Amino acid sequence: MFESIVECTSEEQLDAACKLLTQMYPERSQAMVKQEVQQMLSEGGWRVMGIFEDNQCVATLLVHVGHRLYSGKFIRMDSMVIDENLRSRGLGKKIFDWVQAEGKRLNCQKLLLDSYVENYDGHRFFLREGMAIRGYHINKAL
Repeated sequence: MFESIVECTSEEQLDAACKLLTQMYPERSQAMVKQEVQQMLSEGGWRVMGIFEDNQCVATLLVHVGHRLYSGKFIRMDSMVIDENLRSRGLGKKIFDWVQAEGKRLNCQKLLLDSYVENYDGHRFFLREGMAIRGYHINKAL
């Protein structure tokens, strides 16, 4: 089966995770994704996690730990991608369970995520895992 979830710390792991992230962001090149991810990592609190099989990243997730007035200390999921050829095989559940355990280990009060309204499959998954829709993420292009 698949290996455990690891933090992507080497260039090879980061490249593999960024390649997989282009499935979620097809309008961006792998180089553009990597540049954005490196910017996020430089800001602190961010980690890139991955599940690898034969040096290929088959699932990835960015996580951020921080504080908000409305949530207290939180762990936030960002850009979870399961390889489109390997979906419905338990990888999403494995990642979700890891994030929950990691949040508890770090004494976080909340697990947060943003999800676009058209992400119906993702919503079904997260609601099935006990998450609740509590508000709106509102944005405006500048």
